[in-house]
Amino acid sequence: MKKSMMIVMFVCGLVCGFAANKIIKSVKAEVAGMDYFDLQYDYDFQHAVEAVIEDCRVDGERIHC
Repeated sequence: MKKSMMIVMFVCGLVCGFAANKIIKSVKAEVAGMDYFDLQYDYDFQHAVEAVIEDCRVDGERIHC
């Protein structure tokens, strides 16, 4: 009984892992046609983030408070 339960759990884990991997790979974030790398150095985007997050400044991909 324990052995069959472990096999079922293992197979379920594999199926969930493959499904999650397929879903996560298809996710892409874009703002105004720019991806992550474009946005991290875009002055207007940095300024907008600074306006939302008070008492902080944006430096590339880091936020300093």
